[in-house]
Amino acid sequence: MKISRILIEMSSTLIRAISPISIPVGLPYVEEAFIARTYQFDGTLTSRRSDQALITDPERATQQALDLVLKGKVQALNGSEVKIHADTLCVHGDNPNAVVLLARVRNKGGKRASKFCHWT
Repeated sequence: MKISRILIEMSSTLIRAISPISIPVGLPYVEEAFIARTYQFDGTLTSRRSDQALITDPERATQQALDLVLKGKVQALNGSEVKIHADTLCVHGDNPNAVVLLARVRNKGGKRASKFCHWT
């Protein structure tokens, strides 16, 4: 198995943990944040077992995406602000609002947000 495939399968928490060792040896990685998932106070994703794990309101998800891109932070479930570095944003294709969310982020976020919105 190639290293790049292993990294794809790791959670974003693990990827953040390996950054101090990957950079010195030249192993590239990207940090991913999620538009339609909630975060805990420590920056981890809320477990999918929780009924609060997903953000289903398009306006709230759009705001979270813009906060990630423009401010580098999200509001955690407990109301605190959490710094999250994101090189890329994820919205799952099985989200019925996926295309709407991405279009809203691109339209509302200006040039800085549009760099995150590549249609593939």
